Amino acid sequence: MAIHGDAARYGRACAAAACAAIAFACTDPPPLPPLPLDEVYDLAHHLDGVQKVDPGGMGLELQWHELGFDGRTALLQHPPSRMRFPAVPSGAEASLHLAPALLSDDAGRSDGARFVASCRDAADGVVELLAVDLAPEMARRWHDRKVALSRCSAPTTDLELRTTCGSASCASDWALWGDPHIRWVEYLAIRRPALVLLISVDTLRADRLGLYGGPRPVSPHLNALASDGIVFKTVLAPSPWTIPSHASLLTSSHPQRHLAHEAPGISPSLPTLAEVLRNAGWDTAGFVDSPFLVGYGFPRGFQHYEGDPPPGVPRRGARQTRAGVLRWLAQPSARPAFVFWHIMDVHGPYQARAPFGGRFRETLEVPVSAYPPLSSFADLGAHAYLGLDRFRHVEDLIAAYDEGIAAADAEIGAALQFLRDAGVYDRALIIVTSDHGEDFYDRETWLGHGLFLHEAEIRVPLIVKLPGNRRAGERVRRMTRLIDVAPTILDVVEIDAPATFAGRALTRPPPREGDTAVGISTNTGAVYVRTDEWKYVSAWRVPLHEVAAQNLLPAQGVSLERFDTSEQLWSLASDPGERQNLIAAPKWAAQRDELRSVAEEMIRLEAATREVRRELQDPALTADQVRALQALGYFLSPSPVGQGTTSSAAPPTPGH
Repeated sequence: MAIHGDAARYGRACAAAACAAIAFACTDPPPLPPLPLDEVYDLAHHLDGVQKVDPGGMGLELQWHELGFDGRTALLQHPPSRMRFPAVPSGAEASLHLAPALLSDDAGRSDGARFVASCRDAADGVVELLAVDLAPEMARRWHDRKVALSRCSAPTTDLELRTTCGSASCASDWALWGDPHIRWVEYLAIRRPALVLLISVDTLRADRLGLYGGPRPVSPHLNALASDGIVFKTVLAPSPWTIPSHASLLTSSHPQRHLAHEAPGISPSLPTLAEVLRNAGWDTAGFVDSPFLVGYGFPRGFQHYEGDPPPGVPRRGARQTRAGVLRWLAQPSARPAFVFWHIMDVHGPYQARAPFGGRFRETLEVPVSAYPPLSSFADLGAHAYLGLDRFRHVEDLIAAYDEGIAAADAEIGAALQFLRDAGVYDRALIIVTSDHGEDFYDRETWLGHGLFLHEAEIRVPLIVKLPGNRRAGERVRRMTRLIDVAPTILDVVEIDAPATFAGRALTRPPPREGDTAVGISTNTGAVYVRTDEWKYVSAWRVPLHEVAAQNLLPAQGVSLERFDTSEQLWSLASDPGERQNLIAAPKWAAQRDELRSVAEEMIRLEAATREVRRELQDPALTADQVRALQALGYFLSPSPVGQGTTSSAAPPTPGH
């Protein structure tokens, strides 16, 4: 039975027969008392309007600092100085969390520093909350502190962070306020008749998760979710970077059809998953953490959409977006809800917040490694955003990546536990996946993502937890695709999929002949075609020197010979690591020609789609969006690579 439009159908008057037909459940959940939600207010995200006093004129900045292996976003002050944050949350259940730290350009001249935090009370007096004295021998490590805000005015107060030192010049000392934030409790109740929660963890390789055999304990909460759902073992993304893959996820169309990375973004002729659900009477909300997902048609169909991080902050983090998701779900409504939650914490530059930063790096032994020194990658400007000088070797960098997974997993776990406590989890459809993976020198080529179509960059996880936890524990080995996610959601909630959806519902029996996955590296023009056993990759259609100029930015004289731009054929059954290129082997000519013909068909589709859109105007990025993308390692080129457009305002292209 298809479901269309009539929102009242999901309300309190929902007919018993209709409820029985919809396995997804459309009656109100039993009443539960409001539950405590741990809210977070990051001071680093609220620098607009802050009053800064710096007599020395040295500047007050927001920076990332690693002390040991523990990295924190920190407010940097040169004592004596102070900053005042107006109207921050406070009250009986609020607490201030921060980690003072002392840096010095010359430890021999340092005389330490005093860190003082104070607030305004109800009578407009000053209340000293915290005073920490750090001597020179206590420098270069974080000193975590927590203090109650119950003595401050409520529900908001003015908070001042002040630093002083023992001499007039303060020598060469610098003061850091590490990860300053306020926590308080808000009580929420969720009364949704049905929930679809789609979580995309950006840049998440499947094989780093425990449920896919990963080597570290990074994903206890996702492992638990997997035990309640279906795990798809081989899932292919259609592109190795954010815009094309997410557009395919939300429109169930190939990048050659939606061309979301080109002007003007996702074509209006392609309905998005959010539009289909909204038209069927659902409430829809998106919480994303990348400027890429703010424009290009991604907000279409969402009643509520949160995207851009604050100025100077490349991303908000799952700690912030988790609370936004749950707050929105708690808004009174008799309609079912669809939430798209995009998490960026795993993406480079691999800066997991405390307490996850350093969790794996601290105990990592320096191995005798087959990896090249990181300096060889530093010569490629594409990796500048990673801060490679932070890492001892590639294994150290991978450990930092895993710490980001652990941080994201913890936030997902907190959200799922709230849904359990609220009585929503069992009835919900919850899907966790990613847009692409990450290459860690898997084929002796490079680090990162955005160019190549090897398994490291296009294999992603997929967990589907059905309502009622049906088919819990099932493992599907056959190949599936990211474009199959949206049709699966619509099949579960019994809404007809649009004719434009190219994927299939994974809840239905698979086709006898198996699926074929296709995709593209939009930065090189290479197209891939993959089956369970074979994978074909076309030659790059953009010359290597152009790709290098737009995306790699190598230092002068750096050799790019390790980048294979030729046509490739891999037998994944016997060569899963894609080591032996069989493109010229006569024995496999039939497989090559069959897959090559599919690739050529996709290239023709791409050209036809581009011709239709050629006259449309490019979406523009704001200056803050440009800065945020550059902080994440994306270079903004004057025109899209290999896209054949003459527009002057081009979408960004990934630089890694």
